[in-house]
Amino acid sequence: MKTWDKFLNGYFTGTRAPYGFKLVLDAPTESRGRRYRLDVGDENEADTIEFIFTQFAFSGVSRRKICSTLNTNGVQPPVGNRNWEPRLISAILTDERYIGVSQHGKFRRVDSFPPVIAEWIFRAAQMRLGEEWEKRGRIALRWKAEALARMQEGLPAN
Repeated sequence: MKTWDKFLNGYFTGTRAPYGFKLVLDAPTESRGRRYRLDVGDENEADTIEFIFTQFAFSGVSRRKICSTLNTNGVQPPVGNRNWEPRLISAILTDERYIGVSQHGKFRRVDSFPPVIAEWIFRAAQMRLGEEWEKRGRIALRWKAEALARMQEGLPAN
């Protein structure tokens, strides 16, 4: 099965499950080979994802402070990393897979797999990121107003 077909049918198209998820083997067939779906993984990792989003979006805690807290408490970082770093937190905060959205090129598929966090929590974190980027001159003020209006209408912010 080609990558595009896997994407259209809701299968995972990557090589390694993102932090907080696990790969679940779908029934293999001779003609289609192995197909995997993403599912919420280890409960501790899912709790860590929720902690990251809520601390960042609602408590105003910096990415560096979140890393410090996770490292101090001995929380295992994603595979391939020795410690939590701000770049890992940023990658998690901007990854729509945590709300069940998969992406293949420019195409997005909603409800591809179970979300780890609620979409409104994800969107709140995006608003805070937008405010930070705005302060650094990376994003126009107009984007913030448009995103807020879309959120109020119940539409995705992007």
